[in-house]
Amino acid sequence: PDCMYALHSQMQVLMLTTQAVRNVVVLAPLLFGWLRARWAAQSMSQRRGSAKPAVIDQIEEELNRPAFPGMFHEYSEMVLQFGYLSLFAVAYPLAAALCFINNILERRTDAAKE
Repeated sequence: PDCMYALHSQMQVLMLTTQAVRNVVVLAPLLFGWLRARWAAQSMSQRRGSAKPAVIDQIEEELNRPAFPGMFHEYSEMVLQFGYLSLFAVAYPLAAALCFINNILERRTDAAKE
C-alpha cells in the first residue's frame, strides 16, 4: 500500500499520454498540409508555363486556410496542466520538466496553426 508510488505511476502515464496525444493531434494535420503544399508546388513547377507568381500562390493558400477557432481550448489546456502540476508535484517531480517541454512544443505548434 504505497499510495505515493501508485500516484506517481498514474501521474506519469497521464502526463506523458495526454501530452503525446495532444501533440500528435495538432502536428499531424500540419504535417499533412505541409506535405500537400510541397507536392502541389513540385507539380506546379513541373507544369509551369504561364503560371501565376509564387506570391499569388501563397496568398491563395492563405485564403483557403480554415479560420482559427480561438484560444479558449489552448488556455484550458494550460490551466489543466498547471492544476495537475501544482496538486501533484510532490508525487511526480518530473512533471514540471515535462510541462515545460510541452509548453515549448505547444507554443511552436500554435504559431504554425495561426
